Amino acid sequence: MSAQGEVTLPGAAELADGKFPVRFPHTPHGAVAAMVAMLNNSWTMDVQHNLKAADIYAQPASREKARLAAEPSAQRLREGIGLPLTGGVPDGAYSTVTPRGVKWQALGPDRVRVAVMVRFTAAASSQTTPVVRDFAMSSDWLWDPAVRSGDWVLSLDQVDEFTPDLAEPGTARFKELGWLAVQR
Repeated sequence: MSAQGEVTLPGAAELADGKFPVRFPHTPHGAVAAMVAMLNNSWTMDVQHNLKAADIYAQPASREKARLAAEPSAQRLREGIGLPLTGGVPDGAYSTVTPRGVKWQALGPDRVRVAVMVRFTAAASSQTTPVVRDFAMSSDWLWDPAVRSGDWVLSLDQVDEFTPDLAEPGTARFKELGWLAVQR
């Protein structure tokens, strides 16, 4: 963490199935990075991809519950940009999740409450006006030594229990709310 209120998130040690970042450091920064990776991989228009993300990022006891959000999430995203609710994702359709701010509270060496503010952007094609929305969400992340020889996993026990207000990065309000900008 820098004095300017910025944080650089660590990278993953590997990619599960060649596309899902996993095996983050056993630190609060690692828990934050795991949540960012989960959001990037669970807010897609592809139900199968969302299901796989639920299996990868949720703690084993919560995976079935996490999987229940995969299809509705993809359908809401598709509906919001005017695509059919089912079927293949058309060429050129896209969605991105860009972290804008993070904050966390270490609740112990193996549990971190993480909040992430993201900018979500999606469009049916490069020819259409994208939908852009800012969101903040929070959840607890648990270190599980049995998952991938040790990794952070999403606990669905405390989702959005302490989600802070949104604020524009770089503003006094952003700092006042305790957000840290994500260094890229």
